[in-house]
Amino acid sequence: MMGAIGTGSKVRVEENATLTFDPVPMAGVGKVNYYFYHAFQRLWTNMSRDVTNVANGNANIYIVGHSLDGSLASVLAAYLASALNVASNRLTLVTFGQPRTGDTDFASFITSHVDTRYRVVNDKDQVPHSILKGWENYEHFGEEIWLIQSQSSIQIFSYS
Repeated sequence: MMGAIGTGSKVRVEENATLTFDPVPMAGVGKVNYYFYHAFQRLWTNMSRDVTNVANGNANIYIVGHSLDGSLASVLAAYLASALNVASNRLTLVTFGQPRTGDTDFASFITSHVDTRYRVVNDKDQVPHSILKGWENYEHFGEEIWLIQSQSSIQIFSYS
């Protein structure tokens, strides 16, 4: 299992809000946000050997991320499927409050190459929609699972 934490602080949210949304090509996958792709590349340098060993085995791989790190988790899932040829039935991707990460091709790639994926959104969280739909063809993958909290309960809705 691989996990990534979220935004962490109001300062990090404001800092990240000033970053470029320009998409860059990710080989064989589509285009992804410049910030997320380059952050992934920096992280990959330190974890590539261990993750490649797991990818070359037979174990299922669970990738979890919250907020901006949900985007890093989805880039990792796409990389495992495209560059390391991990079978789609071995990958599970779970994100909480993930913003749009890539273009329509990226979203389609995740949908077709990661069999089990959950994109969970809290109704009060603005991050998942901070990169507007359609801008530079940014698109969410799969269905969105909404958690709507009232004083006495949490309701769950699913939207495609």
